Amino acid sequence: MDRPESLVPEQLKRMLTLTLTLVAIVLYAAILMSAMVSTLTRQEPMFSDNMERAAGLLSGLVGAVVTAGFARSKRPVATPIAVPHPISGETAASWWRLRPPSRASRNLDSLGDVLGLTDLPGAPLRSAPSTVPGESGEGEEEEEPAPAPMPIMSVKIWVALLYVLVYMLVGLAAFIVAIWWPSVPDIIANSAWVWFGTLISSAYSFFGLEAQA
Repeated sequence: MDRPESLVPEQLKRMLTLTLTLVAIVLYAAILMSAMVSTLTRQEPMFSDNMERAAGLLSGLVGAVVTAGFARSKRPVATPIAVPHPISGETAASWWRLRPPSRASRNLDSLGDVLGLTDLPGAPLRSAPSTVPGESGEGEEEEEPAPAPMPIMSVKIWVALLYVLVYMLVGLAAFIVAIWWPSVPDIIANSAWVWFGTLISSAYSFFGLEAQA
């Protein structure tokens, strides 16, 4: 029996997912950064209950997104790259059995999928021109074939990397303030410990650690 098609197009799903995850990380950084600035510059900062709930919720949500992205990464047996055709010059996608990408690249690529991003090339691949045998004129030396171009970081990986950096830096700053500052409000303390818990789970997912039976 054929599986019924989804009523929501895949592209629309990715757009909604990307919008929600980016809004979450922006709100997470804005709320926690403003709370830390107020704590460090004021004697008795006051925060509303809704702001405290939002900070705790966003801390867990952003950490869960990072953990889920790292958890679904797999080690590929080949790396997709785009190379120019030697005759027509048109760029075409090809599969080459190269050295698999690093652990960081695999996890960031998987996180990009969870964020709703698709593979968008960061810049076109270029290689030195090579002469096709039989087409060179007399007296012209044939150029040596250029080596195959290396794959480049895509926009998806760059966005995923920025997402992880914001999650790490903001959470680490809140954790440091919660540990070393004499008195911190609950909005920072709770968010810091939530971040620390999600940091451990994301580290397990990043390194592919699994419980052995």
